[in-house]
Amino acid sequence: MIRAIILLLFITQSALAAEISIKFHEDAGVKLAGNRFVIDSLNARAASSSSSQSDVDAINNTLQRLQRNSARENSTTRTQALVVAPFGGYSARFLSEWRRTAEEFWGEPLEDLSQFYSISVDENDHSAIESFFALKSLGVVEEIEFISVPVLTSASATPSFESKQGYLENNDNGIYAHHAWTLDGGRGNGTKVVAIEGAWNADHEDFPDLFYSSVIGASGESSVQHGTQSMGVVGAKDNGFGMTGIVSSASFGVETYGNLNYNGPNSNNLPSDYITNAAIAVGVGGVVFIEFGRLNPVADIYTPDCTCGLSQCGQMAIEISSPAFNAIKQAVGNGVIVVEPAGNGTADMDHSVYEGKFDRNIRDSGAIMVGASIPTDRTPLCFTNYGSRIDVHACV
Repeated sequence: MIRAIILLLFITQSALAAEISIKFHEDAGVKLAGNRFVIDSLNARAASSSSSQSDVDAINNTLQRLQRNSARENSTTRTQALVVAPFGGYSARFLSEWRRTAEEFWGEPLEDLSQFYSISVDENDHSAIESFFALKSLGVVEEIEFISVPVLTSASATPSFESKQGYLENNDNGIYAHHAWTLDGGRGNGTKVVAIEGAWNADHEDFPDLFYSSVIGASGESSVQHGTQSMGVVGAKDNGFGMTGIVSSASFGVETYGNLNYNGPNSNNLPSDYITNAAIAVGVGGVVFIEFGRLNPVADIYTPDCTCGLSQCGQMAIEISSPAFNAIKQAVGNGVIVVEPAGNGTADMDHSVYEGKFDRNIRDSGAIMVGASIPTDRTPLCFTNYGSRIDVHACV
């Protein structure tokens, strides 16, 4: 059964963000009307309409309390209050067509992205967050999932001269980029590429011109460095100095995550939003590469034995969360190539604690999953996640 999903996003400007994902039973007929949820009697196939209405009232009461608290404390906590809004700001009609195309590709029913909504709250309001988890007992609620903020997937790539870019070489330790450049289209000509990251330095002398940009945010110096370095690897200008991008002739764009000052049409600040925004921007045959993961989603029951990268221990690929997985799957189903980092959590992605979410026989987003390894023998580096789901080695 396809499930209706509501995403509630908690973001502050002074603390880490968190998300609570609430999934409603589709036959409950819950929908958004203004800033409240109501029962759509035409789509409510369940007979218990009175109990369903009571459940929806409880959800609305929780939302109203959060909104009152946010308005009262906004001047001191700097909380960014968001109106409950549909997925990415896109119309239900557009998302329906987007899903239909993806379902034709996959040959199976997919989630209705128009059922994703978001709201922000100060993460220090623990009683409010606990109130949402108390909603798990409601009959209209199918599932509640805690999703932590997207975090930076850092790597050691550093801007340099082309002669030091060993990964370009035509040998077993490179990707034969120099050979590809001799072929028609080998530099990415005619292809659109959008990166999803927290921030960039678009004024860098090697940074490519952009055909698409949401907001070039400022979510921390590490994000600026990582975003600029990653873009340099694939898109640095072929200008005779600095780096040379692997596909320097492609058209590049950036989708910024977690920027609370971004109030454009697609401003829900959800990972699934960023992915869909980027996928729509590149179109069929385009490439979206994701540069973030999520904090340890199973920290309460499992933490890997991390010997390095301790600050990201247990970090996991973003598709472990249902909304991001479905956004990726529908992007792939619409002809978009999605490249996703496995994460820097030192975790075995085949471990039973992940409940088969990285077993392609059970759950396949279609993304190209990348892990980090030693160039000479493809041995996983100490910080990278690993397992059968990995498609590509990124030699660091």
